[in-house]
Amino acid sequence: MIIIKNPKHGNVVLMPQTIEHYESELTSLLSNERYDEAVDILRYLMGFSDVDSERRMEWEQLLAWLYMMYPELQQTSQLGIEDDARAEAELRKQLLGDKWSAESASVLELLHTMEHPSSVDKQLITLDKLAHVGGNQVIHGIRKWLVSREMHPLLQFKALQALKLAGDFEYISIIRSGSEILVNPSDCPLDSSEIPAGIEHIFQTIDHVCEVAEPMIGEFASQMQWDVIATSYGTSLYKAMSNVLNEQEAAVWASALHALLASHIYGGTQVEQIRELYEIVSYPIEEWMDVYQKCRVFL
Repeated sequence: MIIIKNPKHGNVVLMPQTIEHYESELTSLLSNERYDEAVDILRYLMGFSDVDSERRMEWEQLLAWLYMMYPELQQTSQLGIEDDARAEAELRKQLLGDKWSAESASVLELLHTMEHPSSVDKQLITLDKLAHVGGNQVIHGIRKWLVSREMHPLLQFKALQALKLAGDFEYISIIRSGSEILVNPSDCPLDSSEIPAGIEHIFQTIDHVCEVAEPMIGEFASQMQWDVIATSYGTSLYKAMSNVLNEQEAAVWASALHALLASHIYGGTQVEQIRELYEIVSYPIEEWMDVYQKCRVFL
């Protein structure tokens, strides 16, 4: 996942799927010649830092093209240059809803979209919007939806992030694999500073080992980190990874994830070679295989 921490927007979590959904929405707006709304979304997205440089360049080129073809759009967006704070408030009102109108029809519409979506993609975008609206109505609506049935872990995680951003820190029971688990939105990571130290240690170990030996695996692992967090959050697996304390434990989990990715990418893997890379050849193979089997839930 891409976690974007921006001084303008505050701490906001954007997953790769969410960015893709915004880009899909851009495509739809452009095809329907709704260029002013497309400009708003582009300016909103470009307000975040730490975005992939290639993607940012594509956004900049698209925005430049729109300004060239439709100069009046640049005049409209000039507000952001002359009064950045006011422009930010106006843009957020347009894209995410007015935080001070939490009882408005627009919020009811967002909640309805979340409960009766046309796709999972639409739910993710809607949750991202609701997270910035806040208010008791939003919190109540998301909590009611979360406990209503079992749903994909990614949606559950996104909803918990939305609750945390909306100011809800009460425990809630959600259904995962047919069983109820008790979670607190306040413990749900929003950015890299909130990732449990054990999980961070595991992925740092993969990055260190793969930097020279397996750069492709390292790149995939980096992209996988937030998917692992979202998929396991609230489970015993998440707790086990969070509680990793030392180098050997981190190496065991890291090598298991490495083997999983290698099997997925190459169609097979040499377990002993991977164990050698992580210097855990003496670690009991039966215990290592147990960790590997637990990690299979991630792919």
